[in-house]
Amino acid sequence: MDVKAVLEQVGLSDGEQKVYLALLELGESTSGPIADKSGVSASKVYQVIERLMKKGLAGEVVKKGSKHFKASNPKAIVDYLQERKRELNEIEQAAKDILPALKAQFDEKTGETEVQLFRGMKSFRNLYADLLGEMKPKEDYFVIGASVGLYDEFSAFFSNYHKQRAEKGVNIRMLFQQGVLPPDTDWRHAKKQFLPAQFRTPFQVTVYKDVTLLQLLQKEPLVFKIKNEEVAAAYRQFFDTLWNQKVQTYRGPDGIKQLLMEAADEPEIKVLGGGGYVTDYFPDWFKETYLPKIKKTGHRWRNLVLPSIRGHKVTTLPFAETRYLPPGEYSPTVMWIAGDMVANVIWEDEPVAFVVRNKKIAKAYTQYFEAMWQQESQTLKGEDAIPMLVDDVLNTGEDLYLISATGDIVDRYPEEYQRLMDASKQGKVKRYFLSQERTRGMKFNTQYVEEVTYLPDEFLSPLVVWVYGDRVAQVIWEEEITVFLVRNKKVADDYRTYYRFLTEFARKPLKTARRSK
Repeated sequence: MDVKAVLEQVGLSDGEQKVYLALLELGESTSGPIADKSGVSASKVYQVIERLMKKGLAGEVVKKGSKHFKASNPKAIVDYLQERKRELNEIEQAAKDILPALKAQFDEKTGETEVQLFRGMKSFRNLYADLLGEMKPKEDYFVIGASVGLYDEFSAFFSNYHKQRAEKGVNIRMLFQQGVLPPDTDWRHAKKQFLPAQFRTPFQVTVYKDVTLLQLLQKEPLVFKIKNEEVAAAYRQFFDTLWNQKVQTYRGPDGIKQLLMEAADEPEIKVLGGGGYVTDYFPDWFKETYLPKIKKTGHRWRNLVLPSIRGHKVTTLPFAETRYLPPGEYSPTVMWIAGDMVANVIWEDEPVAFVVRNKKIAKAYTQYFEAMWQQESQTLKGEDAIPMLVDDVLNTGEDLYLISATGDIVDRYPEEYQRLMDASKQGKVKRYFLSQERTRGMKFNTQYVEEVTYLPDEFLSPLVVWVYGDRVAQVIWEEEITVFLVRNKKVADDYRTYYRFLTEFARKPLKTARRSK
């Protein structure tokens, strides 16, 4: 059977077929060759690839700042069909669940039902003006399948409308379709959740009092207004069933982006097991959409990240504080905790997140996170020990005191030494040394150091103590380096007192190489 004919029956558009077959032939490639090979215009090839990725038929990687794409294993076509079948089964079951309520409305003989059809944006605006006019402060209504349509006119309308609603104090509960939460909206007196990923519909349902609005948000909006208490009650029951679901699933790039934007409404997100996936998967979206959002909200991150991503962009974000998990084997699953939400995010070819919203569960996970975050002692070993220690020093930006400094870092880790030098040169970290006598005249004692004092030979030891902020690191310079890191303000203060005592004990400090003006 013809390949393109089969792909068409699978559900791929003509453009998707061409791009998928081009990806199979090219292997991993940037968008230019894909456009040339497929015959799809360069302006549209990204959109087509995005649709293929949502269907699990293509993947994306970032190499040297450029996006590369490749076809998924062809067996993903069967997986895609099975997923569609599963989603249709779930929708079919949901339809069966609401049939009794809907049939009861259909068979209802008593009472009158008023149905009106409205077309156009002017009528759409008037309907929402009527809604807001009938609602009183603290009264509430709800929306199923909330979106903002495909046109900017809807975004502007809903932004202005929600401002008026919030000022009046009218409550709203909204079940949004994933990936369509409008930015720059006044969400006071609003509660939001998201429908499962398979709920994709051009319709939006709004219910208030005994009125149900069935809306098609197209260029010329179409709205059926049904005034009937039984109809409204049935939709309320359907809404409550969806609203009270215990676990929500966010699938694909759009789902994960939406989850991040939702979490950004909270003051802080706690990340356990972070691997830098967010900035790797969505570099452009992260920079152009997410960062402006959190700058407005003041949202912060606390990262407990994998030790393998030392130096990764995510560990140096200005709105994030980062600490490292102990060395070991870790899965691609990352936990996010924000407010009463706990999300388990699995970063595979198509990322997926399983989200629970429950205050007790979130509190329990928060306590676990805090226990990990506040652990007072940590052991670092091997080649990454010193780079991780330098990262921590630079992230704190506190003065650094070295006791019994040996200068080993200059020979064994020249790049890390240079990072400390650069930070001192720029005035970010002031350094104070109690160096061993045998290091007199060495470069590390003479460049951008605030103060150097030399200790007698009696203090010779492979152990060097680093003191900065509320941390004390005991660094043992042997063949395999070991660092014992303690986070405790009193211990750190005691070591700084010890530093001053030794300074007075030793001969008069030798002032050297003040920071260049």
